[in-house]
This record gives sequence, structure tokens and C-alpha cells, in this order.
Amino acid sequence: MDSVTESSENRGGAKRTIFGTIVHLLGLFFGILGVGVVYLLSDAAFTKANARNALNWQIFVLLVGAVLGVIAFGLKPVSDLFVILAALGTLLLVLLNTVFCLVAAVKALRGQEWRYPFTPNII
Repeated sequence: MDSVTESSENRGGAKRTIFGTIVHLLGLFFGILGVGVVYLLSDAAFTKANARNALNWQIFVLLVGAVLGVIAFGLKPVSDLFVILAALGTLLLVLLNTVFCLVAAVKALRGQEWRYPFTPNII
């Protein structure tokens, strides 16, 4: 009887870890929408905490991306330097998003919550 209980606990822990991992990968591919759906629908504390961290990061990425877009195309640039700097900033943002989402997914797979660097607590 103990092995049945232990087996179901392990499956629940594995399920919890998988959903906590998937939320970061959803953020990588679907941004704020994928993570937001998981955050709203999740009941498990581990998944909800990971979704909150991922959602805070995706909101931050969206806001920074919008600012970079305004700098590049919304303002009348004095020179092409603004466009070049905004393009480099966007490239850096995409790179950080990819790396941070993958790091967070690996941490979640190991059963750890990971707060994204530079990210304010919005949610």
C-alpha cells in the first residue's frame, strides 16, 4: 500500500514539475499570452509561482520591446544611430528572453522556482 501512495506522490511531483517547466517554454514561444493562460488556469502552487515569475518577465519584455520600438520608429530620429541602437537592444532582448526562459525551464525541471533577473514584481 505504501508503494501505491509513493508512486502517486511521485507522479504528482513529476506532473507539477512538468507544468512548471512548460510554462517557461510557453513564454519563449507565445509570450505573455501563453504564460497568462497558465497563470489564470493553474491551481498548483509550484506551477502558479513559476507562471507568475514567467508572466512578470514576459510583461517586462513586452514593455521594453515597446520602448525600443518607439525609439526606433516612433520618434523622428536625428540620425540612424537611434535605429541601430534600438535594433541592437531588440537583439539583446531576444537573446536574454531565450536564455532566461531556458534557464528557468531547467530550474523548474529540477523542482526549483527561479525569479528572472531585472524583473519587477508586477503580478
